[in-house]
Amino acid sequence: MTDEEAGEFYYAHRNDPDLTGEPVELETPGRLSRVISVRFSPDEAAVVEQRARETGLTMSAYVRQAALGRPVLSALDPASMERLAELVARTVQKSHLHELLSTVADDVAHIRGKIGA
Repeated sequence: MTDEEAGEFYYAHRNDPDLTGEPVELETPGRLSRVISVRFSPDEAAVVEQRARETGLTMSAYVRQAALGRPVLSALDPASMERLAELVARTVQKSHLHELLSTVADDVAHIRGKIGA
């Protein structure tokens, strides 16, 4: 089976529980409804903006993580992304999509835990 045929097969059967494995429960954060204003000097604001940009977070998410004492790590953690890319390549080569989905779910949970989402 070629990669293209495998892709078409798995797309056509994407909702087949025998191929996709067990459903994974994901926690979604509650609605953020309370606004708290914070003032920064222009220099401080520039630093906060730069750090938020470097982590791939919005300024609100960055400040929220920092204020709550959660680790403020990049949403695009290079080590996790490299590991994920290797696993995707290896899994696609073997056409074991259920293994890929399980690994992706684990990595997503890992990354979400690191960024406190």
